[in-house]
Amino acid sequence: MPAIPDSTINNLFWNAYAEARFDEAMEYGENYSVMASKDNDENKTFIALTNMFALYRQTGNYEKSFAYAQQLYEIALKQNNRQWIASSLWGLGELYKWIDDYPAALNYYHRAREMNSDGPNGLHIYPDSDIRFKMQYAEIWALTNHFDSALYYYRLYKPSANAYQRYYLVSMGEYYILQGNFQQALRNFQSGLSDHRIYRDVNEEMRTLLDMGKTYLILDDYKNAIMYGRQGLDIALKAGVNQYARDGYKILSDAYSRQALADSSNYYFRKFSIVKDAVLNNQARGKFAAYHYEQRISLMNNEREIQAVQLQKQTLMKNILVGGIIVLILFAFLFSRNIILQRRSEHRRRELAENELRIQKLESEKSKAELLNQQAELEMKALRAQMNPHFIFNCLNSINRFIIGNDAEQAADYLTKFAKLIRIILEKSGHAFIPLMEELECLKLYMDLEALRFENPFLYKINSDGLDLESVKVPSLLIQPFVENAIWHGLNPNQSRTGKIMIDLRLENEILRCEISDNGIGLSGSALRKIKEQETKKSLGIELTKNRLRLADPTRLENLGVHFEELKDAEGNISGTCVKLKIPVKIYD
Repeated sequence: MPAIPDSTINNLFWNAYAEARFDEAMEYGENYSVMASKDNDENKTFIALTNMFALYRQTGNYEKSFAYAQQLYEIALKQNNRQWIASSLWGLGELYKWIDDYPAALNYYHRAREMNSDGPNGLHIYPDSDIRFKMQYAEIWALTNHFDSALYYYRLYKPSANAYQRYYLVSMGEYYILQGNFQQALRNFQSGLSDHRIYRDVNEEMRTLLDMGKTYLILDDYKNAIMYGRQGLDIALKAGVNQYARDGYKILSDAYSRQALADSSNYYFRKFSIVKDAVLNNQARGKFAAYHYEQRISLMNNEREIQAVQLQKQTLMKNILVGGIIVLILFAFLFSRNIILQRRSEHRRRELAENELRIQKLESEKSKAELLNQQAELEMKALRAQMNPHFIFNCLNSINRFIIGNDAEQAADYLTKFAKLIRIILEKSGHAFIPLMEELECLKLYMDLEALRFENPFLYKINSDGLDLESVKVPSLLIQPFVENAIWHGLNPNQSRTGKIMIDLRLENEILRCEISDNGIGLSGSALRKIKEQETKKSLGIELTKNRLRLADPTRLENLGVHFEELKDAEGNISGTCVKLKIPVKIYD
């Protein structure tokens, strides 16, 4: 198979980059770097470093992006290639803009533009670079609320080619948002979005979709805000770009909040908070890297200055003695200044090392928390594994009693329903959480089976008004052992009257409050009956379920639990038992 040319690999890299396929872009970039190193070609090396610099900047890894920026600048200075230096300065301006250091970004853009237009022909970093500089100036001035200056450079920009017209439209749209002209902003975004899709520029498409979501949110058009915000968020999540995912989650959270949809709003707000912290952490690392980078550049410049002074000293020593003395004094002064700078640099390096240690400590604590969660999940699986045979044994015992005391036709009907219940149990018990609707269906089938074997069948009612039974998920088969306890120890000993079981469900702050009430013999009556019948062992199902409830969410133990309460009528007589459960849930849209 013939080898792929270097230029083809580089084109594949930029195609993948434009379409936000960053994993593929990373692979092409690394392959191109290997080729450049193998050929020992400085030009290819500079291109390879530029690719990786842009890739890490776009994906939010500003620390690594600064590392490549440092290598680019050092190579440019080493080769004394003014075009490379201008290109490095331009990229640094983009990078500083991403970490919100706008003065530094403007400074680097200005330095790059000066080199780009230096001389009669100019350097021309890329085609139409001068008008692109003007747009970047305009964006920085707009972000720093200098709208008159921003408008001045936008008017100078006016690209003629369609490939650049789309950038201008979207950038001007963002300017219109800051100015409060939202309808004009939307018109710009729609035109720009169409062109982005034609050119398959997924990065700019993602940016524009989120801009439209923000604009519709300002206009209280929540339907369109959610639609465009979700489209932009989907692209960001697929590409793994946190800075855009943060904006998407914020749009959805605010849109649902303003519609009083608290559950959806809270869900996206939690996602927003996590991603926002990750972006801030990346920006902080980027700022540390930027500081270290500036110190390194400063030291490099100082070294060049010292070399120049030393050369001047040698020249002056050959000419006149006075000139040599002056140069010696100047050298001593610069040497002292260099020592002071080195000490300051060392102090700052120590600070950076201490910050790195703190970051490692935080990462270690995070890993410890993840291990604890994994341990809790394994223990919970073990408890579910114990729960299944216990429940099946009780059901088989019920069948045995029924067959002995009833005819074959009723026993067959009971066995059919039991088989259906067993199938559901085996399907659902393998899942840590299942929809509340499926949990209640299984519970109803169980109570129907238990009612069949009573001489005077009991009645039951489940009240779940206001709950979205599909989106709320609960630990599988967790409520059944408490219902079983109510039937066997509450209703069964007293079949002289019709038994009743009432199950009430309500959701509060992602905690499902479940109350199971029966009109049986009560806690004291059940305890007395156990003593008379010498039944001293604890209910295995209840104990296992309490442990499952404790492990379901170890981070909220204080909000979870089980409470038994004896019910009494108006005359103070025992009228039954109420079990109150606080169960953790997971909510999905």
